[in-house]
Amino acid sequence: MSAFSSWEDVFCDTMINMRVPKVFAYMQKPFMKLHTTLKYGFESFYISPKVQIKNSGERPVMIMHSSEDPEVPFSNFERIIKNAPEHAEIWIREGYHHFIVERDNLLNPENDKAYSERILHFLNSHFGN
Repeated sequence: MSAFSSWEDVFCDTMINMRVPKVFAYMQKPFMKLHTTLKYGFESFYISPKVQIKNSGERPVMIMHSSEDPEVPFSNFERIIKNAPEHAEIWIREGYHHFIVERDNLLNPENDKAYSERILHFLNSHFGN
């Protein structure tokens, strides 16, 4: 599952973060939705992470985001968890990270203790022996 709630949300949030007036940013959402629908097909119109998270049912779910992600605003994460099942495990990593794993450890995520422990605990508790 992606950390963005929908393409149009990321686009709009990014415009607002770039200090574009909110009214103008929100006016772009339908055009962004139209663009992605034409690009990815009409069956993609109703597909977005903030909607699809509802389809997880009883399956294990872990949702992670960093508090100051420079690429995908935190508001996207908030939209997803609003629709997430109660059993979803949530991890908010403090800081300015786009990839949840610390940047120095991107190629060696096992060196990021907080990240690797969180992932391994989730996997072991749901899929371990």
